Amino acid sequence: MFSKIKEMQQQSPQTTPMKRAREEDVVEDQPSSKRESAARLYMPHEFDETDITIVLDADKKIPKVVLAGNENNKYPLLLNTPVVSVQFSKLGEKGNSGEFGKTDDDFDFEIKTIVDLEDRVVKAMPDEPARGKAFFEFIRKTTDKLLEFAYNTKGCMDSHTKKADKAAKKKGTTGLEIFKANALLSQFKDYEYKQTGEEVEMFQCKRHGTYQGIPQRPVFWKSTKDGYKVKEDVKYLTYKTAVKHQFGFKVWENPSKYGISCTLGKNIIVVYENKQSTNTGGPSQSAAPMVPYDI
Repeated sequence: MFSKIKEMQQQSPQTTPMKRAREEDVVEDQPSSKRESAARLYMPHEFDETDITIVLDADKKIPKVVLAGNENNKYPLLLNTPVVSVQFSKLGEKGNSGEFGKTDDDFDFEIKTIVDLEDRVVKAMPDEPARGKAFFEFIRKTTDKLLEFAYNTKGCMDSHTKKADKAAKKKGTTGLEIFKANALLSQFKDYEYKQTGEEVEMFQCKRHGTYQGIPQRPVFWKSTKDGYKVKEDVKYLTYKTAVKHQFGFKVWENPSKYGISCTLGKNIIVVYENKQSTNTGGPSQSAAPMVPYDI
């Protein structure tokens, strides 16, 4: 029923010209209509195949995740999710503009996904459900490590660690426990289906809509027998559409609060588009993940 995954990139994909916009993202110039045929997908880092480490951002005094061996990189690392299903998304041209005080000048792109996949996706990619569960565990463990690094590193989020130590003495516990408990975490959100009462856990990411006037809408890609092509007709992603996208960890703080969220990267691969729903290097190496093109 399904053909085998084919070798889609005979040459290592080349990235389009890059510029750094928001520091938590790797932002690529959107190819013009005349250049789209030359666009290349660059997503080399799988969450479960990449050696990562945590270092102190010397400027912001917060932890960040980087590639092991590249500890001096100024920018946080972007990793790839496994194949996941869209539960909700705000990925149109203006993202979540018009909601929760957001405007056309100040908005975000949002995506919330779950690990449950449509049967035809599982048949084509049988390892992905298990990778989805491992991915959620990876997010939790990495979040925990980021908080432990922040607490145990001098010069990192010192005002909040000192408050945690002070509160711990009164409560008879440890400063690390208080520090972890007070962190605001937004990577996961529960959703309950009204008809059945069933609850699902969603992984959520955001990406700011613009930076210095430059649109930051993600680029959508489709796997074909000839390799990855930019998918230009994406107005939004429907419920249960299977995707694979880039994400990063973002640690933040202000004088009264601190926490960790996940950012949405530049690239989203549309693995399988659910059109039924009305909800809204060389031959052996590639900088793009392998997914079937005929699901």
